[in-house]
Amino acid sequence: MWNVALILAASLLSQTVDGTSAILDALDKAAVETNRFSAHFSVAKVDPLTEETERRSGEIVLSGQGAQRSAAMVIRQFIDGTGRVEQENRHFVYAKGWLTEYDRSTGHATARQLALADENYDPLRAGEGPIPVPVGQRRSDLEKGFTIAAAAFPDDPMLRGISNVAVLRLTPIEGTECAREISEIVMGWDLTTFLPVAVVAQNKDGGRTIIRFSKSVTNAQVSDASMLLLEPPAPVQGEWIRDMIPKGAS
Repeated sequence: MWNVALILAASLLSQTVDGTSAILDALDKAAVETNRFSAHFSVAKVDPLTEETERRSGEIVLSGQGAQRSAAMVIRQFIDGTGRVEQENRHFVYAKGWLTEYDRSTGHATARQLALADENYDPLRAGEGPIPVPVGQRRSDLEKGFTIAAAAFPDDPMLRGISNVAVLRLTPIEGTECAREISEIVMGWDLTTFLPVAVVAQNKDGGRTIIRFSKSVTNAQVSDASMLLLEPPAPVQGEWIRDMIPKGAS
């Protein structure tokens, strides 16, 4: 899923930079108050060798908090490095430790177990989950693997026009799992709502991933149509052909 696990792993961390502690306190407060979240997203992944860019776009939905959280992501469009556009309908649902990808074009549903039933697993917790949205994370979970500094977004067409944001640069601490592949993350949140605006992840191999969020809403503002994405979609025809992959299986 285009390194989204690594992107999500680099969510935040407080240090002694002026203002960063207040930002993290506000984000922690927002995490407590957020039970539902939905947003549209655009992802650009830049190849480290060719500099070609692949883009995907869609919608993401979250419900619940902590280990009880469920999530869904729908990818609706793909643009390859040549600019060729394809319509996609890939649907990912996370619930109760399982991440399932539904491919309506083939009728296959592949479920991968990310956590056992007795594990305290949160798909948004920094360093653990595969959901690429820095929402609902607690400060206590974030102050474990990264250092932080005030920053500005890099000059990129996807990020132009952004204003009224808090932007932080997050550097993984050496020796952590994230530090093996990620050199730095730049993330920004709207100063009024403290909802995510964009994420830029710089890989150590020179690759780069940018996520831009739009139409972000929380709680009662999340539509019924968005909440339905948390349910398995209907196949184009027949029934789903399911492949279950338990945790630890190859």
